[in-house]
Amino acid sequence: MESTNYLNNLSILIVEDETDARRFLKQILFTKCNEVKDAEDGEKALEIYKQRDFDIVISDIRMPNVDGVSLAREILKINPKQFMIIVSAHSDSESIIELLNIGIEKFLLKPLYPLKLLKILKEIAKIIYSDNLIKKQKIELENINEELKNKNEKLKKVIRIFETKIKQSNLIKISTPACKSTEPVKKVKKDEFKQVHIKESILDDHIQELIELEGEIDASTSIMFLKAKLTEKELNKSIYCLERYGQLLGSYPIFSNLGDSILILSKELSKDREIDEKTQRNVLQYLESLVFTLIKWRREIFGERMENPNKYDNSISCDVDTIVLTLENKLEDIDGDIEFF
Repeated sequence: MESTNYLNNLSILIVEDETDARRFLKQILFTKCNEVKDAEDGEKALEIYKQRDFDIVISDIRMPNVDGVSLAREILKINPKQFMIIVSAHSDSESIIELLNIGIEKFLLKPLYPLKLLKILKEIAKIIYSDNLIKKQKIELENINEELKNKNEKLKKVIRIFETKIKQSNLIKISTPACKSTEPVKKVKKDEFKQVHIKESILDDHIQELIELEGEIDASTSIMFLKAKLTEKELNKSIYCLERYGQLLGSYPIFSNLGDSILILSKELSKDREIDEKTQRNVLQYLESLVFTLIKWRREIFGERMENPNKYDNSISCDVDTIVLTLENKLEDIDGDIEFF
């Protein structure tokens, strides 16, 4: 915004007992500011000020009834952050000292020159504009935080559902037969699993990349979750990261089934579909749960706390099938009936 535009939204109260001077100020500001009010003395100005706020108050010092110093004191009691410009004469030095002591910083000497007045007004207007912008951004952030808090509550609900699912010995049933994968989990003895780490030590080089990919998918999904829709940029990033994640796992025979499931998901997400908002929200909730499960699996598998490295294969495959069925509108809403057996 150009500096000349900062004045456009200002509201100003002029306080001047001399009619000609008051009219002169009003004429200068009337076409440049949003609103200009005037008062012939401090007493009248206080009546007006108590009814509403003004961005800037311009006041003379010497006035009948209530002078400029008393007016400034009363206004600052009401609003300590009020911007004021005091118009003074060379002989008002004592009053100026009093005003400085109570926090008034802007002064103009008589006779008034329009350019000097407008310069000071623009300086104050820039500060007001910046303050208002910060307040607006703060409100927006508070709204976003509140929205995120609400969505986090929903996400916790989803996580609780899928944590319960992981603990079940059987597959999950969600209104329709969601899970297609019924292959028995390959059993691997503890000693054999330790040998995998020794023989295929290159896997350790991929751990950091898996962690980074999980972070990217989680971040992209969270952004989409916040916006409550599948955005092209974040969705493409998630698809790329899922594809790479599946490729990494697929390069090791022991994780090939898991890698294939992740690759299937990335392919399905890449398909061009018309998806309504409700379905998008459900897909995002299932994606959040899938990322949670992947992170849990990776921490256990590489922390050598899991005797069976294929423990989560069926669970993750089920997650993938659930997302695919949701994309195809063959699955009920996540808030619908969920049955474990």
